Amino acid sequence: MTPQGICTLALAMLSQTPEESEDLMALSPAWLTVLCAECLDTENSIRRQKGAEPLAAAPVITAEEMDKPLDMAEAICRIALPYGLAACYYADDDNDYRAADYRARFVGALAEATRMKSEEIKDVYGGEA
Repeated sequence: MTPQGICTLALAMLSQTPEESEDLMALSPAWLTVLCAECLDTENSIRRQKGAEPLAAAPVITAEEMDKPLDMAEAICRIALPYGLAACYYADDDNDYRAADYRARFVGALAEATRMKSEEIKDVYGGEA
């Protein structure tokens, strides 16, 4: 998913489109950079679960890279980051209640993204079930 797509999802939570929100779109790369840094531990936990190499640093988002795919887990890109960005949008609008609500959704989505997937347990001792 691209940062532009994340912005579109977040703006939809405000019933807005990117075309209607040029001021928020201009600030979005910086906000996404901070949010990606907050997601780094979760991203690396997901990567370790999959046996992939962890990221050394969180991605830095610039206005020129808004259409390039973001190298982070699907659960982070499609759920957590839109919630986090919506929290930033609401905070910018001085809507503290909704900002806190979406910030809590962001934190919850990060926790949910790292839930361990259960695997079949092998009895290595040969005991009876």
